[in-house]
Amino acid sequence: MRASKADPLRARLTRGESRSHETKRCAAKTRKGTPCPNRAMTGKTRCNFHSGLASLAGQRGGRRRARYSAEDLAPITPPENSGDVLKVLSQVIGEVHDLRLEPRVANSLAYLSSAYLSALQVADLDERLKALEARHDVLQKVRGGR
Repeated sequence: MRASKADPLRARLTRGESRSHETKRCAAKTRKGTPCPNRAMTGKTRCNFHSGLASLAGQRGGRRRARYSAEDLAPITPPENSGDVLKVLSQVIGEVHDLRLEPRVANSLAYLSSAYLSALQVADLDERLKALEARHDVLQKVRGGR
């Protein structure tokens, strides 16, 4: 009896009452056909995502905050070396800071810049290797001709 006074929920459950404060699972199915694992909204049969309210709120919020336009951006010339990549990235950082460029676009540009720098390094190493091989061939001819 003492335990039931300390824990009213346990006392209700021992009397057979249900947990009215708990919500049920969402009644919707996922794209795979499995039951949705989320809890339903209070007084509803579906979760926030399957009720359609989340997508509507996201669309409204996205439209309200959109302030990026291509007209406000300075043109970017394609980089030809690592110095050009540095200039492009500094320009991108400034445009993100000034709220002229969407951060997701800047993230894509940074990712592409990283890949471009890697390709530049490979191309530079390839050129250096070819020069060393040519020099080695010349030395072999000189040594073999003696």
